[in-house]
Amino acid sequence: MLKKTILPLLLLLIARVHAQDIHFSQFYNSPQNLNPALSGCFDGDYRIAANHKNQWRTVPVGYKTYSISADAKLPLGLKKDIIGAGIILNNDKSGDAAFITNQLGVSLAYIKRLNADSTSFLSIGVQPNFVSKSFNLNKLTFDNQFSDGTYNANIGSNENFTTRKINYFDLTAGVNFLQKIGKHSSANFGFSYAHFKKQNTSFYSDKSVVTNPKYTAHASLVLGLSDNFEFIPVALYQIQNKNKEIVTGTLARFIFESKPDKLRAFSIGAFMRLKDAFIVDAQLDYNHFKFGLSYDITTSDFKKANSGLGGFELSLVYVMKRFIKVHSNKVICPVFL
Repeated sequence: MLKKTILPLLLLLIARVHAQDIHFSQFYNSPQNLNPALSGCFDGDYRIAANHKNQWRTVPVGYKTYSISADAKLPLGLKKDIIGAGIILNNDKSGDAAFITNQLGVSLAYIKRLNADSTSFLSIGVQPNFVSKSFNLNKLTFDNQFSDGTYNANIGSNENFTTRKINYFDLTAGVNFLQKIGKHSSANFGFSYAHFKKQNTSFYSDKSVVTNPKYTAHASLVLGLSDNFEFIPVALYQIQNKNKEIVTGTLARFIFESKPDKLRAFSIGAFMRLKDAFIVDAQLDYNHFKFGLSYDITTSDFKKANSGLGGFELSLVYVMKRFIKVHSNKVICPVFL
């Protein structure tokens, strides 16, 4: 009985220490979670992204994370630059206590064209967020509620919770640089800073429990080796307090058909989250839709608890765009069509 009640709590605490914020293995398919400067920075006019991660189902404390976002280019009549705007909703549920984090954010980005042929862009974005954290006390049992080895729900927990729900406002900001290289290749580099103000998130009014600042750096390359094949290396570096996350890997993208109103492509790749997990990934492009499926294979010591079974992650991205014929001899980046 003690193992069934205490172990889930220990796992929950350990997991929260190592990852204060939600994260996705397919971070490149959740742009507003990655960097608010990416809002409106895509080949199209409107974009909707949905992500779901189901992690650690083989242990008592599982994680389920959902995210849905939408962003667009605002029709403000700017000839050279673009204003991007978006909205995002995140939901994370973990543990037997049903520890829930809800986040609602609004993104705004200014995308500046840096040269005449529309191949270089610099964007800056901000994302104010409303965050709510809560848990269900009725689903928890404590050592003080055991008498002679038997659990008694009528015995008080002797825990002095000052609240069961925490609400606060947060702010994330970021910058992003996009460089178009020839017809088939491009480079993207970005940086974001989350949690400008340390918010107390303790249910005991412990002032040492706060949201620590998070620094995120990300980079990706699209190397078009031919009209039908692309090589896409990506990298992510995040640091929050003493915790670090480093993800690096590559996708190979096979393009079967590419027209303004029709796209057929398939991508497959592998990534490594250093000292944590090996990730296998597959992506399918079908016209305006992109479907992503990945699986985390735990490589850290936590594999002793979950038998190496990390969890599945799904993503769906829908992009709608107007098809405009451009009569120009210059190279024009599609983000501005």
